[in-house]
Amino acid sequence: MFSKLKIELEDKVRYSRTCRSILSFIQKSLVNTNVWEPQDIARAIHKLCMAVRLGCTPEQQISIESEIKILIKRLNRRSIDWREFEPTAENRLLESATVLKPFISEREKGVVYLSFEHQWTRLLQNCDIKEFARQYRLVLSPVWAVPYSLVNFLLPELWDDIVFSHLSDPNDAFILPRISSKYIVVRLLCSSWVNPELYNPVPFEKKDIDLIMLANFGKYKRHFALFKALKQMPESLRIVLIGQRNGNRTREVLLNEARLYGVENRFELWENANDSEVLNALSRSKTSVILSLREGSCVAVVESLFADTPVALFKNAEVGSRIFINNETGRFLENKDVGLQLYDFIKNANKYNPRKWAMENKIHCFESSAILNKIICNYCKSIGEDWTKDTAVFHWRPCPTLVYEQDKNLLQAERRRIKEKFGIVIGKEPIQ
Repeated sequence: MFSKLKIELEDKVRYSRTCRSILSFIQKSLVNTNVWEPQDIARAIHKLCMAVRLGCTPEQQISIESEIKILIKRLNRRSIDWREFEPTAENRLLESATVLKPFISEREKGVVYLSFEHQWTRLLQNCDIKEFARQYRLVLSPVWAVPYSLVNFLLPELWDDIVFSHLSDPNDAFILPRISSKYIVVRLLCSSWVNPELYNPVPFEKKDIDLIMLANFGKYKRHFALFKALKQMPESLRIVLIGQRNGNRTREVLLNEARLYGVENRFELWENANDSEVLNALSRSKTSVILSLREGSCVAVVESLFADTPVALFKNAEVGSRIFINNETGRFLENKDVGLQLYDFIKNANKYNPRKWAMENKIHCFESSAILNKIICNYCKSIGEDWTKDTAVFHWRPCPTLVYEQDKNLLQAERRRIKEKFGIVIGKEPIQ
């Protein structure tokens, strides 16, 4: 009982606005902004970003942004050691990235797409970014809600050009331009790059999974909320959880939590399922659920929609893909009697049309690639640069990957060129 109480109290503290505001105030009060050495300045910015992420009012956010900008001016583009803030910064492999367009000439730069903030530090740590910026435009993909981090502030400051960035959450469209005037916002989410052609929807009467939860085993995914809800749901339901280890949270940790709620035998737990197994399971599921209260855009939401599986999210969730939930695609949950709501959701699952809505509203990788290309093309033409070749179409699977073989073949040579010239590897596929 004590352990179960501990899990729920810890969760309440983590997401309580009052607690977050107090912790934010304490964090900010501990920051020494009277520093002048580059690494000390970076540490102060890092701590102020932590204070914002803990939870501030909009007025407090803007106040801290002002303090950070003073520190950035003091830094004056001097280099810092990113290894202090990101343990993998020395890694020269940027696996969650792809080349979208080759460098053509001094008047027509290439385009590189780079996701996950920790990989941006690898570019800054290991590459001649002045020369890289001269040859390539950068498209960034922040992956966590509220883009307050050291690298979010410093990358555009150190980059000798503008930076394109899409969003983790729609609210980021207002924050990024305040962080840096160099950001050009692309009003798409990380979850806007799902490929609908990968999914083979199953007729509803043939769906054999009642509820699926596709989520890593991290605390922020809040599996305990499902375990608690299962007590209010019939034991006959088939529930499938698909995920992988997150830090020290293993399969065993998850099963121990389920045991505390007495539901360890009420679901199937698939660990490290391969791509085809995940796609198949999503299509065979009547409903899908995401229980996070705060994360990035959550690609699993849109993956479910294209699998023709409606999704349930908490009404107060700070999850970017909430903008895709409506009467056709799923439902929002209240915080009370979650199990009863989920059971009702399952019983009425045949009334939703998620894939139809998603296709009609073009929230897929093909439309998103076209939108991104148009934004970059229009900007380049507006400043007098050439534009003779469009960017390639790509999708998330689960890293950004080119869709068409002809693009893969063409840009393989560009990846090789980048490795030879800059000493970094763009994308996880082998360079031949």
